[in-house]
Amino acid sequence: MRHNEITHKSGLVLVRDVVAIAQDDRPLRRDESAGARERIRRGAYVDEALWAAMTPAERYRARIMAVVRTRRRMPVVAYDSAAALWGYP
Repeated sequence: MRHNEITHKSGLVLVRDVVAIAQDDRPLRRDESAGARERIRRGAYVDEALWAAMTPAERYRARIMAVVRTRRRMPVVAYDSAAALWGYP
């Protein structure tokens, strides 16, 4: 699998991107079972080492981006989530 082509700059790997390239998402599920990846939302994974190194604020932002990137329509990010994406506490 060509992770460089499918990994978002935040470390997100989307199932839809993997399926578009490899046509199978089993490697992601195997990685999760082996502890190499963390599933942070349906259809979105992040490398376990990267996840472990993230602060709680970075994890929250990664989860927000996972929601944004897995929705069919662009969601509106507001209130606490928008503030987190802008870097406010």
